[in-house]
Amino acid sequence: MNGNQSVKEGQLTQAAFDLVRAINQATDENLPGKLAGIVKIHAGIGVGCIFIPVPGADLFAAFGNTWTMYVRINRELDLPFTKNLVKSIATGIVSNLASNAAVLAVFGLGSALKFLPGAGTVASYALMSATVYGATIAAGYIYMKALAALLKNRGAGQVKEEDLKAAVAKVMDDKETIQSIFKAAKESYTEADSDLSSLAQELAELKQKMQQNAVTSEQIDAVGEIAAAEMAAQRNDKPKTFKRLKNSGEWALENADKLELNLAAAALRMALNQ
Repeated sequence: MNGNQSVKEGQLTQAAFDLVRAINQATDENLPGKLAGIVKIHAGIGVGCIFIPVPGADLFAAFGNTWTMYVRINRELDLPFTKNLVKSIATGIVSNLASNAAVLAVFGLGSALKFLPGAGTVASYALMSATVYGATIAAGYIYMKALAALLKNRGAGQVKEEDLKAAVAKVMDDKETIQSIFKAAKESYTEADSDLSSLAQELAELKQKMQQNAVTSEQIDAVGEIAAAEMAAQRNDKPKTFKRLKNSGEWALENADKLELNLAAAALRMALNQ
């Protein structure tokens, strides 16, 4: 493990541990690892947003992946925050991270390269993968640190929307720490960090449930696209995975949401640009 990866792992795990301790669930020694794992998995699939061919749509897709990550953290901790609140928080955090000069430059140049066929797309992928990964890790850290500070002396039911937003803003004020986490995650990124095996597992479950309910020819086609996406994810073939997810359409996303397959739902949102 290199130095940057050690920094990333240490800070992310510490944020998860602080959050678990703040809500008095420290008896579950595996919980911090689960929370850190949620962030890392979403950081990995977040790389998929760069395969959206429309310039500028990749940043919008990152919002969907981030708020779905926060929903999973909330569910793991039985926190009662609404999806609308979580979406608002995610939008603020991602927008703040994207306003960083280094991140903004990469997104801007990467999106511009999508206008170029072939080599332009490859260059965009290489340019943006590590940046998206690092930004998602930082977004997970910010949210967990804000929750830990907020819930240290009060129950989740006592938290108001403005309280959570203020706690997030306070964490983001520590720009030096956020920048160091982003930089460490970005520089330690490897292709293995965006492994799609967990996504493939959820797509297998989604495919099975969709098969049971498919009636129309469009729904049957959607099942086939999800099956193809599952196989591509098993091979860690990101372009084909997200192409197939895009082809699967809205009905697949509706089923993923209904079944609370949050990783599949996040990937579908990115693919469908929602």
